[in-house]
Amino acid sequence: MRASSVSFSFWCVTAFVLVLFSDFIPLPFDSYAAKRFFLVLTLVLVVLVPLWSISAGRLQSRGWLLADLSLLVVIWSALLYHSYGLTSSSYGLSEAAMYGAFFSSFVLMGHALFQSNFYERAWTIFLLVSVGACFLYAMMTLTVYGFAIADGQTNLVPFIPWGFVSMRYWSHVATWMLPLFPVALLIGPFKASALWKVMVLLTMAIWWWVIFLSSARGSTIGIAVGLGLVLLLFGRSSLGWAKELIKGFAGGVILWALLSVAVPELLFGETQVRGLKTDNSDRIPQILEAWAMSLQHFPLGMGAQSWLTHDILTSQYDLTKKFGHPHNMYLMWAAEYGWLLVALVLVLVAFAAVRVFVKRRQLLNNDDSVSVSRLVAITASVSAALFHAGVSAVFMAPASMLVGLIVLTLFWCEIQLNSPSYDVPADNTKRKRSFAGGLLLAGFVVIAYHWFGNVSDYHKAMREDVQFYEENAFKGHLPRFWFHGYFPRNSTEMPGTR
Repeated sequence: MRASSVSFSFWCVTAFVLVLFSDFIPLPFDSYAAKRFFLVLTLVLVVLVPLWSISAGRLQSRGWLLADLSLLVVIWSALLYHSYGLTSSSYGLSEAAMYGAFFSSFVLMGHALFQSNFYERAWTIFLLVSVGACFLYAMMTLTVYGFAIADGQTNLVPFIPWGFVSMRYWSHVATWMLPLFPVALLIGPFKASALWKVMVLLTMAIWWWVIFLSSARGSTIGIAVGLGLVLLLFGRSSLGWAKELIKGFAGGVILWALLSVAVPELLFGETQVRGLKTDNSDRIPQILEAWAMSLQHFPLGMGAQSWLTHDILTSQYDLTKKFGHPHNMYLMWAAEYGWLLVALVLVLVAFAAVRVFVKRRQLLNNDDSVSVSRLVAITASVSAALFHAGVSAVFMAPASMLVGLIVLTLFWCEIQLNSPSYDVPADNTKRKRSFAGGLLLAGFVVIAYHWFGNVSDYHKAMREDVQFYEENAFKGHLPRFWFHGYFPRNSTEMPGTR
C-alpha cells in the first residue's frame, strides 16, 4: 500500500507540475517536448505494471477484463498496420503507438486499481494534488493579472492563461478539471474544512474566469454537456455536485465582471473584452479535407501522420491556413487511421457506457453517496472531454493527455462492477491466463523498445528540420506531436526540393 501511494503520488505530482509549471523548471529541451517524453515514459510504465500483474497471476481476469483486453489487441493491430503498412512517414509509429498505449494504460490500470485496496486512497491523492496544483496556478494567475494591469495592459488575453503554447491547450486541462473540483467539496478528508472549501471555490472561480477571458467555447460547451448528461443519468443524486459547480461558475462570472471589465474601466477608461467567436470559416476546410481523406481507402484511412504528408485533396483547404492536425480528433483519426479505428474506439466507449449504467443502478440501490459523487464528477469530466475532442486536440496535446490519463484511469476504475461472487479458477486455467498475460507483456516490451527508438529519432530529426523550416518561412510553428509539429511534411516542402 505504501509503495502504491508513493508511486501514484509521484505520478500525479510530476504530471501536474509539468503541465502547469514547466516554465519554472530547468529542462534539457523545450517544455512541450518534455511533456511528450514524460507522457511516453508514463504510458509504457502504466501499461507494463498491469500486464506484469496478469502474467504473475495477481490481476484476475474477472468481469470485463477479458473483453477489454481483446478489444485493445484489435485496436493495437489496426494502429500498427497504419504505422507501417499505409503511411509514408518514417515516424508514424511515434503517434500510432502513443494512441495504443494511451487506450491500454487507462483501461488496464483502471482494472488494476479496482482489484486493489488502493483506489479510495488514489482518489484522495488525486484530489489533494490536483486541487493544490490548480490553486497555486490560480494564485499565480492573479499575480500575472496584477503585473499586466500595473503595466497598463487592458487586453489580458496575451498574458492569461500563461504557461501554455496556446490558450486552447490550457482549455483542455480546464475541461478535464473543472467538473472534478466540486467533488473535492463533497468527499475526502478535508470536506468539512472551511479553509479547504474556500480554496476549492476560489480555484474554481478563477479557472472559470480564465475560460470567460479567453472565450474557451469548447470547454464551456463541453462542461455544459457533461452537466446535462449527469443530471439526466443521476437525477437528484447529482444535485449536490451540480450546486457546487454552479457556485464556481457564478464566482467566475463575478471575477470576470470585476477583473476584466470594472478594474480596466476604472483605471484606464476602456476595456478590451475578447468576444465569443462564432466564425468557423477556418475549421470548415479542415473538416472537408479530413472527410475526403477518410474516404480514400475506406475504412482504413491514409496512414499515420498522413495529414502532414499527403497531397491536398480539396481546393478549400489548399487555399486556407494550414494546421498540424484537424481540430476534430475523431475526423483526424478517421483520416489517418480510418473509420474502422473510430468504430473500435466507439466500441470502447460503448463498453464504458454499459458499465456506467449498471454501476449507477448498483450505487443508487445501495445508497452509496460517496461513490455516487465520484461517479457523477468523473462521468461529467470524461463526457466534457469527449465532446471537446470534437472541436480541439484534446487527445493530441501532451498536457491534456497527461491529465486525461489520470482522470480516465480513475474513471475506468470507478465504473468496474462489483461481482456478487468470484470463483477461483482451476490451476490449469490460471496457467493459461498467466501464459497469455506473459505473451502480451513480451509483445508490448518489443513494441515499447521500437517506440522509444522511433520517438528519439523523430525528436532528433525534428530539431534538425527547425532551421530549414524557419529559414524558408513556412507557416509558423504548428504544434502536433512536437511543438514544431509540421514535420514530416509533403515531399515537395522538405529539404532538397525547394
